Amino acid sequence: MISKKITRIYYILEGEGYFTIDNHKYDVRPSMLIEVPPNVEYSYSGKMKLLLIGNPRWFKGNEVVTKKNPDVFATMPIRRFFSKLAFGRKRILK
Repeated sequence: MISKKITRIYYILEGEGYFTIDNHKYDVRPSMLIEVPPNVEYSYSGKMKLLLIGNPRWFKGNEVVTKKNPDVFATMPIRRFFSKLAFGRKRILK
């Protein structure tokens, strides 16, 4: 994903994982702070509880999805993926 105008700051509360920021992989663990500036491609994976701070606040149209996170899509059964996709659409339309 790329955030067009929002700086994102993630604080790792629990768990472990990694962030891939501008094609560099960073291992993360609790008490670490990760800053992702605007216009930089990033993704994250792992089993983590995160606190996200965005500045300025989120607004519709800010995100650009550049590609699917392989860690998420590779491990999710196809039936579950499509059921989540359908659920997401229903929520958006309401």
